[in-house]
Amino acid sequence: MKRVNQLSNQSSECRLKVYIRTFGCQMNEYDSEIMAGILTDDGYGLVDDTSKADVVLLNTCSVREHAEDKVWSELGRLSKIRENKPLTIGVCGCMAQKEGAKIIRRFPSVSLVCGTHNFHQIGELLNEVKTANPVRGKTSNRVKGIVNIGESEKLPFFRLPVRKDGRVSTSLAIMRGCSKFCSYCVVPYLRGKEKSRGPEEIIDEIVHLTEQGFKEFLLLGQDITSYKYKSKMSNEWKDIDLSYLLKEVNSIDGVERIRFITSHPSGVTSRLLKAVSDLPKVCEHLHLPLQSGSDRILKLMNRGYTRDFYLNLASKAREIIPELSITTDLIVGFPGESEAEFEDTLDVMRKVGFDNAFMYKYSIRPGTKAAGMKNEVPENIKKERLRRLQEIQREMSLKRNENFLGRRVEVLVDGTKKKAPSKLLGRTRTNKVVTFKGEKGIIGKLVDVTITGACQWTLQGKIN
Repeated sequence: MKRVNQLSNQSSECRLKVYIRTFGCQMNEYDSEIMAGILTDDGYGLVDDTSKADVVLLNTCSVREHAEDKVWSELGRLSKIRENKPLTIGVCGCMAQKEGAKIIRRFPSVSLVCGTHNFHQIGELLNEVKTANPVRGKTSNRVKGIVNIGESEKLPFFRLPVRKDGRVSTSLAIMRGCSKFCSYCVVPYLRGKEKSRGPEEIIDEIVHLTEQGFKEFLLLGQDITSYKYKSKMSNEWKDIDLSYLLKEVNSIDGVERIRFITSHPSGVTSRLLKAVSDLPKVCEHLHLPLQSGSDRILKLMNRGYTRDFYLNLASKAREIIPELSITTDLIVGFPGESEAEFEDTLDVMRKVGFDNAFMYKYSIRPGTKAAGMKNEVPENIKKERLRRLQEIQREMSLKRNENFLGRRVEVLVDGTKKKAPSKLLGRTRTNKVVTFKGEKGIIGKLVDVTITGACQWTLQGKIN
């Protein structure tokens, strides 16, 4: 998912100021929250741009080449800034795990490379950087870099200092890594195989977070439907799955909404769909990556399902959960994809009627099985297929949103609209963004809104 996020919180009473920029998915955003919590607990202040920072941390993504290109470009810009002022530059996350010391060789101004297994050590690592690079007058554009990308003995699952910042929604990782090994994906190599967190620990942290005022929880996992943990209950060892965990979280006082992401189609069971339908706090939304509508391409991708399986699953899900919204991920131009196979993807899109989709051109990821495949699709064809994909999805998103016109829906108010501060902004249970006029005192509350307007990406409403 394409996303760039900046964490900020002005503070003048601190030793050093840090700017954290996040590239990539919700798990990366969560990891940035962990680093921000650790550093503020250590006395750092969080700022909103590089000009105010003593330390800049880039939390990176390697899912696509374009995501990495943006980081290389940003490192070039930061290196120029460092020529004129003291600045500690760190690269964290997936790209750090993938490239390691190569980052420092390409940009000697980088002081720290911190991998996906070690970001919870960020405070200690920055202290090592300071020790290795004492301030000595004029800034040098070559520093002694610290590289830490090894496996950590301790999974980064632990209660963190809460940075609420007025928010009522937060994310929580219930597992890490992935064991599916899709042929195009680097995640299993960079984040490791899947490891689930104990249910008691998850529940304990959610209780703690509700006490801080959080009401909506997004449970995270690269392949969340694979969540499984063996736990001793009533003197018996039981395999706890995602359905059971949702039931337990649903029973916690103070929790008002529960979401989860990302669901692999092969792991979405009738039991899970029934849990979404029956549990009142679990929202009616599934992010269900399709990737391709062609059986041959799906097999080459090592996705583990067919187009008919996916179509039947989507139909069954909407039958069990009538109000369900389904979003997806799609890749065009996978090696050897023919025009007819691309048309298969368009066909599945039309049959399912996705509420929204994240759509990408295939990007070669070194080290993956697909990187060695022949018959690469020319770039101009990839671009044209992506354009057609986006055009159809825009039409479908608008049509799905227009179905809400005149309806009264429950909205959790997140805050104000950035470009129009007089308007409030929130989300429906089906994860649709709604803007409407209202008093700021209702931020953080559940309100009923009548939908008066719809466009491709948002709904407009009037509070009841």
